[in-house]
Amino acid sequence: MRRMKVKVLGVAALLALLALTASTLGDEGQPGNDAAVNPVDGIIQVSTNKSGYAHGEPVPIVISNVGAISLGGSPFLDIYNDTGPVFSVSVDDLPSFLDPGESFTYVWEQRNTEGRQVSGGSYVASGGYKTGCCIEGDDASFYIEHGRQETWMLETVEALGKIGYDTDISVDADDHIHISYYDFGVADLKYACWKNGEWSVQNVDTAGDAGLYSSLAVDADGVPHISYYDATNQDLKYAVKENGAWATEAVDTAGDAGSYTDTVIDANGNVHVSYYATTDRALRYARRVSNAWDTEDVATDIRVYGTTAIALDSQQSPHLCYYDLTSYTTWYLKYARRAARGWEIEVVDPNLYYFWNPPGAGIAIDKQDRIHIGYAAWKQWNLNYAWKAGDEWNLETVDSEGDVDGYASLALDSRGYPHISYVDRSNSALKHANKIQYEPDTPAQPTGPATVRRGRDYTYTTSTIDFDGDEIRFGWDWNGDGMVDEWTGFYTSGQEASVRHSWDEQGTYAVRVMAEDSTGRQSDWSPPLSISVPYVATGHHLLLRLLLSWIGNGASSLRPLILSFFFL
Repeated sequence: MRRMKVKVLGVAALLALLALTASTLGDEGQPGNDAAVNPVDGIIQVSTNKSGYAHGEPVPIVISNVGAISLGGSPFLDIYNDTGPVFSVSVDDLPSFLDPGESFTYVWEQRNTEGRQVSGGSYVASGGYKTGCCIEGDDASFYIEHGRQETWMLETVEALGKIGYDTDISVDADDHIHISYYDFGVADLKYACWKNGEWSVQNVDTAGDAGLYSSLAVDADGVPHISYYDATNQDLKYAVKENGAWATEAVDTAGDAGSYTDTVIDANGNVHVSYYATTDRALRYARRVSNAWDTEDVATDIRVYGTTAIALDSQQSPHLCYYDLTSYTTWYLKYARRAARGWEIEVVDPNLYYFWNPPGAGIAIDKQDRIHIGYAAWKQWNLNYAWKAGDEWNLETVDSEGDVDGYASLALDSRGYPHISYVDRSNSALKHANKIQYEPDTPAQPTGPATVRRGRDYTYTTSTIDFDGDEIRFGWDWNGDGMVDEWTGFYTSGQEASVRHSWDEQGTYAVRVMAEDSTGRQSDWSPPLSISVPYVATGHHLLLRLLLSWIGNGASSLRPLILSFFFL
């Protein structure tokens, strides 16, 4: 399991940044000897005791009264010039600067005796909230940023009554968000849409008990399509919004069929549905072409619980994920893909066994055919996320505050980033989370000579990819102590990195490498490469051995003399 680096951000915590109080400044930000966050607009203001906003002398940086506010997240304090960062305080070091009245001194690297404040304000960069103040001079411009960065943003869609169950989510070409869900209180299928800055909620099917296991897809024209289970008639049903009104029809009426549905639409406008046929104990796939439905079994004699989910790759081939509880002691999240010789199935997460909790999983495939799954991790009551590029599944936790493992569904936006809708059962609320940044993949095990001689340079290579396409640099641990001994320059994602190294002491070394992208996010360590640096006798010592062998035991009195000559 990969190291988790994302955190949950509440709106109240975000707004708390604007409540930071400033230390004393001159009137209207006149030069003094200070830097602080303005309590009105959140701007960090920097001044010195020089005329104007001078760059040439040491500048005391003071952040006041921040320690009284619980920031959480990943706080930072960075100073930039026009070529990049020249000072940065990490999350581990920053708390010492957040105590009231705490300060430090920064000496500008560029000498410039005149400058002026040219801009300031709050803005969003790389998904994180920052406040800043820019100072510009004749030779270079500088600005200071202070705040915190987060990787998930949450909001409540609707929170009245027992709503938000069996959710599904889709994002259209205009980045409008569509969600289908079951209103448990009135046993109806509902639909919510985020458009023009607000959520609108509509009823879809109110006849009998309708709306369980709802699944939603949006076509190229922005029209929503929903598959769902009609519990009154034990049928799989399908709904589409036509000319502003919802139309519904039955899809599979043979026995008890239609549980745990999911829906997707291909490039030609054809509808694809995955679902579970309870009577036949079969995971089933259906496709609607020219108003007719074709069905086939994906897996039989299994016990599917809670969810199936479907997505199409660039070749319009279906991929499914589902919970397999056929064994009463081992519960799996599984993945199936349609290959030339039939369906291929593999395990994504085997660590789900605990007790019955709400289901929910969603799958999506991006433009590079990389697979994304959001799902309920029952054992920890968490919301989890899995993604796959190549042969490896990567798992991480999205939300772990309370009981938040219910009815997860996932979709990608126009950038290829996942959005997940789910139920926070602790607060009876429907929530939305979106991913903002990825860390690089774990680098490949280093390649290069495994047996080397002391004092000689040897070449070692590795590579990895960054899901976001960020540039990557590599940190090498040459002695196996778990610390980076050498950083490379930055490489393009997927490009092979090459570095040379030598060892001065004999021994065995576990060489590992980690990756860091241009946003500062780091991967785990690679598998180690064992390097052996054996003792190699020099010509000096070989001559000694020959002499000692030549004199033999018969001239043992000469041994001390010879040894003293060689080791003076």
